[in-house]
Amino acid sequence: DTTMTILWVTDSKDKNDDIYFRRAGHEHWHKKGGGHRDMPLNKPYLIHQTELTGLKPNHQYEFRIGSDEQIYKFQTLPSQLT
Repeated sequence: DTTMTILWVTDSKDKNDDIYFRRAGHEHWHKKGGGHRDMPLNKPYLIHQTELTGLKPNHQYEFRIGSDEQIYKFQTLPSQLT
């Protein structure tokens, strides 16, 4: 309910692991770095991973990857499932 793990795949030349995220409806973007590893089986791709923590339960968030302007969305789970 307060954490989201984001994974994405790029070609091996793109080593930027930064994510920009914000709560939906807010203007300020927060920057969070991550890490990457080689794709298994010697493919020319990287798997990037960033973990966002300290999020508010049952809220919508937006994020974008590096300098890409495409905005993605997710919603955290509520604190209690009823």
